[in-house]
Amino acid sequence: MSQPFRFPYTIGLHDTDAANLIFSANIIRICHMAYEAMLEEIGFGMAVLFEKRTMYLPVVHIEADFVKPSSTGQKVEIIARVERIGKTSYRMAYELRSMSGELCATAATVHVCADPKTREPMDIPPAFRAALSRFA
Repeated sequence: MSQPFRFPYTIGLHDTDAANLIFSANIIRICHMAYEAMLEEIGFGMAVLFEKRTMYLPVVHIEADFVKPSSTGQKVEIIARVERIGKTSYRMAYELRSMSGELCATAATVHVCADPKTREPMDIPPAFRAALSRFA
């Protein structure tokens, strides 16, 4: 099994709600930051995807669970894995862990590979599939 992608992050004031806990929607934004960094690492960063326009990768499913409170100033690590690669879609799984390793939250997103002209699902290109497999 491959190693997951690891992304360090410090919870900012803008990430939290009035109770100084991560605001529910922001967990996905934080995980998406890790996802974008992972894409950059495998050679398919946003600049490349937008410049070449050979595929779109829209999110079609989102889920998250909170296990332990996280608040402003806390240093965490987002652990990202490509959990499943299908014909036209793939599922990303995330763990948000404290620096001591405690699980704080989990999240998942499903992305569909879509044709930029028709916006219909398309087969995941072989080079992108191979790149994703690095963190599968």
